[in-house]
Amino acid sequence: MVNKNFKLIISLTVLMMFMSTAVFAQRGGVLGGSSSNSASKTEQHTLRVNLDPSDADLFINGDRYSSRRIQLDEGRYSVRVTAAGYQDYNAQINLNRDQTLNINLQPIQYSIRINANVPDPVVFVNNTRQNGSRFSLSPGNYVIRVEAPGFQVLTRRINVTGNRVFNVSLVPDTGFVSIDVPDSLRDFRVSIGDVSYNRNQLENIALSPGSYVLRMDIGGLVGTVQFDIASDERLEIEPIMTFQFDSEED
Repeated sequence: MVNKNFKLIISLTVLMMFMSTAVFAQRGGVLGGSSSNSASKTEQHTLRVNLDPSDADLFINGDRYSSRRIQLDEGRYSVRVTAAGYQDYNAQINLNRDQTLNINLQPIQYSIRINANVPDPVVFVNNTRQNGSRFSLSPGNYVIRVEAPGFQVLTRRINVTGNRVFNVSLVPDTGFVSIDVPDSLRDFRVSIGDVSYNRNQLENIALSPGSYVLRMDIGGLVGTVQFDIASDERLEIEPIMTFQFDSEED
């Protein structure tokens, strides 16, 4: 009888252990370890990026994106935008909801100086007058116009790729006339148009292009000659006095 009871106790013990194991498994337990819930998934958000210029390159955490609508996990990101001829854009964003970024890149500005052979020239860029001969321009092609009183207008195309100094040489918008009067002549007066000149003023008289009349009075004898002067032309005039007598017939 002793042996029979012993076997029965063992059987009951094994059965109870089996039942306990089944209940534990149904409740989500793990044998040999503690129970835990599965890790919660990271929430994602939509990042929309509007760029100007629209063909700029977009980088997020160093990775280039061609799409402007991006699904990202919630978190902190670095945003970089680049485009040729524009300053780079860099920013940090904390993405904790759907967001839209409007990014307008600023054009790169280069220092431009016009170095002319005349003081205080007036400079136009694409027909817009500049405030002085030093200004800033974005990269690209431009037409500059340089003006100065008494000089021909200079027009030039320039390509701006960096800080530059452009040297320009304006051509005088005048001609020059010299009047060769013999030293032996003392009593004379010379005028061109309404302006009179003395002996010391007869070389390199500056005139605007056009037609003029030279008048010379020598001792009461007056002679005139008409001449034309072109821009940047140098003309020498040597007056020759001739006498003409009118005879009267009976």
